[in-house]
Amino acid sequence: MSVPKNLLIVEDEAIIALAEARVLRNAGYSVRIVHDGEAGVAAVRDDPTIDLVLMDIDLGPGLDGPDAAARILEIRPLPVVFLTSHSEREMVDKVRNITRYGYIVKNSGSFVLLSSIEMAFELFDAHKEARHESRRREAMLQAIPDLIFTVDREGTIRDYHAPAGVGLAVPKERVVGTNIREILPPGEAERHLALYRTCLETGEVQTDSYELNPDGRVRIYELRLARQDEDLVLAVVRNITERVEAERQLRRITAQYEYLFEHAPLPIVLLDREDRVVTTNAEFVRVFGYDRGEAAGRPINDLVVPPELLGEGLELTDRVAGGESIYRVSRRRRKDGLLIRVAITAAPIEMEGSLFIYAIYQPVTGGERP
Repeated sequence: MSVPKNLLIVEDEAIIALAEARVLRNAGYSVRIVHDGEAGVAAVRDDPTIDLVLMDIDLGPGLDGPDAAARILEIRPLPVVFLTSHSEREMVDKVRNITRYGYIVKNSGSFVLLSSIEMAFELFDAHKEARHESRRREAMLQAIPDLIFTVDREGTIRDYHAPAGVGLAVPKERVVGTNIREILPPGEAERHLALYRTCLETGEVQTDSYELNPDGRVRIYELRLARQDEDLVLAVVRNITERVEAERQLRRITAQYEYLFEHAPLPIVLLDREDRVVTTNAEFVRVFGYDRGEAAGRPINDLVVPPELLGEGLELTDRVAGGESIYRVSRRRRKDGLLIRVAITAAPIEMEGSLFIYAIYQPVTGGERP
């Protein structure tokens, strides 16, 4: 069995209040009556179960209905329905700035009263859901580090979202209504406008990147466009300067390491944890005689370890694969069968979440036939 909703009637005319209360109780509501604005405010403050307030606009001397309603809504959001003996415009104007859920002219009859109450609850629930959805969307927007604009086909900004700490090209109060021609250099602005129109005409998401240099420092932006309606584009702008610079720096470092690996004066081989060759450098090819195609994917022990030292080779591989770094002087075999004495340095290295092994072979003496 559902709990009846609790209604508060704030009405200075006792007979009218009792008549309204009788109709509402017969309809299944729980009703409480107070006769002045101060009592109405106190009732809501003291009773958190009140679900709706029927508030007379004209309460006579003391706190009037609009002021009482405003103070009630400061306590908590509630549906407030105003009662009035007058239908003139000036009575409605008194509550223009107060959140309300309807007006009822007194003595309009039971049907109007009950229908108005039912509609007020429906509107309040709808507004509550809308507020919840608005807060949810706002929270989502605040978590997005991007500038988001709604722009028309002529380039005028109609709405925007800017996360905290993100600078804007114009003051916040001037963003809406500003045309991108006032923000971007002429050539860049026209290119953006062309993208907007393409997005509107095709309905397809457009992506692009561009650079700006507003204060002597180049900034790089990523732009994504989606059609919002027949005349508006949703533009998402992300500052990717740090990402691009990090990628460039990574490419520079990678190139430097690749150069050092390739041109190192000692033979170097990179192995996976199963002992198979991933890659070799040029000196490994020169010293051991295996080109890269021959060596790739083959166990290093099959390539360079003589049969009589295979146990030693497997032992070294197991130790390094287990996380140990090793140094050993031993013999290794070239492709032509010549044995050479080398100082071997090997250690594990983790790359992209996987374990690899690198081995460096430093020739110690000249070669000898087996």
